[in-house]
Amino acid sequence: MSKTKRILTWCPNWASRSKGGRWRKYIDGKGYYFGEGKSKNYLKAYRKAERNYFDFLSKREATAPVEVECSRATVADICEKYLQELEDRYNRSEITAAYVEQARCCLQDFADKIGFQKRFSCIGELDLADYRGHTLNLPVSFSTGRKIRPATARDRLKTVRAVYRWAYKMYLIERLPRNIDDIAKIPNGSQPKVKVFTVEELAKLWKASTSRTRCYMALALNCGFGQTEISELRVGDINWTEGFIERERRKTGVRAKHKLWQRTLDLLRENGSYGGDSDSRVLLNENGAALVTSRIVNGRQKKSDAVKNGFFRVMRKLNIDGQRGFYSLRKTGATMIEQIDPTTTEMYLCHAENGMKKVYAQRDWERLGKALVAMEERLIAVML
Repeated sequence: MSKTKRILTWCPNWASRSKGGRWRKYIDGKGYYFGEGKSKNYLKAYRKAERNYFDFLSKREATAPVEVECSRATVADICEKYLQELEDRYNRSEITAAYVEQARCCLQDFADKIGFQKRFSCIGELDLADYRGHTLNLPVSFSTGRKIRPATARDRLKTVRAVYRWAYKMYLIERLPRNIDDIAKIPNGSQPKVKVFTVEELAKLWKASTSRTRCYMALALNCGFGQTEISELRVGDINWTEGFIERERRKTGVRAKHKLWQRTLDLLRENGSYGGDSDSRVLLNENGAALVTSRIVNGRQKKSDAVKNGFFRVMRKLNIDGQRGFYSLRKTGATMIEQIDPTTTEMYLCHAENGMKKVYAQRDWERLGKALVAMEERLIAVML
């Protein structure tokens, strides 16, 4: 042990009746202890304390706040500080991991285009106008190698606007660019098109799917559920006797009530678990875990999605794509409801009502139920 270069300092226990001691290190004027040992020559215990010290430094560096000096703050500094703010909100369950990851990707593109080391306060109105034009021209994405979608362009511009407003509130910049309110305005021609499946495609997908994937499809069409909503469906959300799902949508906080088709209810009984307590998940993966998980690890999103993956395998088998995915089933269902009864579309999608109507009027769930019955009649031949 005497020949080993010591990073930590041996500190005998101060109590006279105690034996051995601890290894200590002063960091920023504070003393930290990282392990105990019988003596300062016990090499195995020292190495363990040394590992604890390195783990401490690694975690401390990962969670240390980003210090930003206003006059010298670069684009990278501001973006990193903003993302750290989002991660704090994510840890408080105020936003999702997907929201943080989307912001990170948008700011990565912004910093690539503007320059990571350029001072943030030196970015002028012309720079923002150039970036807006570059984004609206739908450049090629580094990750996919294809042109970005109009929706992605809109997200990038909205994120840049949000960063500027946040930086101004935090006194990181002295003024807002004069064109900051216009940067995220998207021309009408750039609005994304609604991509849906035809009835013929739905029939092929249904026939080629397993019972579990059919259950996911039925929930997406019957109730307008996406992958996360299917994963978070609880036993207490379902009235198994009368056959309907009543729950509050997490994204909007709006309560919805969907009348279940008999086929949907049968598939839920076949593939789900409804014998537990009311807060238990109805559908789990093969390992008994949640179908969809999303979390932030070291600043990046880690996600698994059994619903999307199962549906994608069927689409690939049938060679059906057209830049559509599982969420297009929700759009397909909404389009059908719109054709049957436009007054019930917002209820089907579980969107918030505009104006004071949401405060004074209850929604007509019976009307939505009738629209869903009419929709089932259109799809009865598909779900055989």
